[in-house]
Amino acid sequence: MYTKSIQQNLKKIIKSENPTWKNIQIENLNLQSFDKTNVLSDIYFFDLNMKEDSKNKQKKLVLKLGLGVDKSTELIWQSEKQVMSKLFDCGYPVPRIYSFGENLIPNRGAYFVMEYIEGKNLSEEIDLYTNDLKKIDNHLNRYAKLMVELHNLKCNDEMIIIGRKNEMFTSGQKNPITVYLEDYLKFANNIKYGTISAIINWLLIESKNLEVPLELGMTHGDFQTDNVLLKENGDFCVIDWGFSRTADIRLDTHWSSLLNRFRHNSIVSDNIYSKYLELQDRELTDDSFFQVVAMVRLLIGLSHLAYRSKNYHGTVNKFIGTMDMDYMQRKISKITGLTLPNLESDFREVNGLLKSK
Repeated sequence: MYTKSIQQNLKKIIKSENPTWKNIQIENLNLQSFDKTNVLSDIYFFDLNMKEDSKNKQKKLVLKLGLGVDKSTELIWQSEKQVMSKLFDCGYPVPRIYSFGENLIPNRGAYFVMEYIEGKNLSEEIDLYTNDLKKIDNHLNRYAKLMVELHNLKCNDEMIIIGRKNEMFTSGQKNPITVYLEDYLKFANNIKYGTISAIINWLLIESKNLEVPLELGMTHGDFQTDNVLLKENGDFCVIDWGFSRTADIRLDTHWSSLLNRFRHNSIVSDNIYSKYLELQDRELTDDSFFQVVAMVRLLIGLSHLAYRSKNYHGTVNKFIGTMDMDYMQRKISKITGLTLPNLESDFREVNGLLKSK
């Protein structure tokens, strides 16, 4: 429906931003479909043909186009652009951004034009060998190493300080972990939490009393095998930086472990986490608190998705089918000491979700 307008406007923008590129043509603009629903954007692939230095050249690029105008989404995208540009300049393996802006077409919010990475998700490669981890041991080791490198990343011998919440770095007022939790709770501030509210209250109380030293570093926010691309030449490239910020790296490691547990299995997840700890020079403490943070963040995220529209209920139900709610309930109860009813039933009731057949 919008293809012609997108193509015309893209040509104008790319031409104005790259005056040395001549005879620009945009071809093969195609909307991509994916198994997992992307709730923030549509993804298009296209070919850019142009003349540069008297030579005809072609680039395969990606257009990430917002699904609508929303203030919180706009902040996420601005942060993503800022982080990716900084990481690319520092040599960390992320796609190069060629253009970023708003209103490529009316009422569709922000957009990215970025490098197309030829390859496949690391998760697909792992799926082939989940019963024989020896065949992917090198991949798992490199994945863990990539996360360690991100968490310890410095440019010009200085830590990268970047993200959506500057309060993360103020002194005195609040524990930065409390700031992180309060920031994330805003995503679902209209939801009646049910059982989850008791867990959230425990986290907020514990975060204020947290005395462990912070382990600040650059975090991805959604580091999982679906967001790591295995390129044709064997290199890795990390995508989807919408939740990245400088924060306590344990927020990243336990989120990664939880998602990889549900995306693959506990053996893969534990294997990666063990490798991470072996490669990480820092001695990380207080794992249990951050495990609960990861599980509650997942529940809040799913609640937010279900709350936005009944159109997403199928997506949430599908995701719950890949999770182990009983595992999370046992883990949370053991760590917090809270007596919880059936977590899955309560979650479904609060969010108006029906039990999958």
